[in-house]
Amino acid sequence: MIAGNCMTYSYTMRETLTISLPGKTKRLVERAARESGLTTSEYVRQAIFHEIWKDATVDSRRRAVPAARARGIFTDEDVFRLIS
Repeated sequence: MIAGNCMTYSYTMRETLTISLPGKTKRLVERAARESGLTTSEYVRQAIFHEIWKDATVDSRRRAVPAARARGIFTDEDVFRLIS
C-alpha cells in the first residue's frame, strides 16, 4: 500500500535476516532512514523490495523486447495500433 511517499507492507510472518555492513555504509543507511522518516529496518526492507522490483522489470523487458521485435512491434504507436 502506498501512502504519500511512504510504503507499508503487510506481513503474515516475519523472518530475520542479519547482514554486515561497513561502518560508513551503516551510518549512511541510518541517516537516509532517519531523513525518510522510517526505521532503519523499514528503509532496508523498502530498498530490497525496490531492487527486486527493478530486477524483475529489467528481466521482463529482456524477455519481452525480442518477442515484440519479432512481431514487428517497435514503438508505442505499434502497440496502440494492435490494441485499438
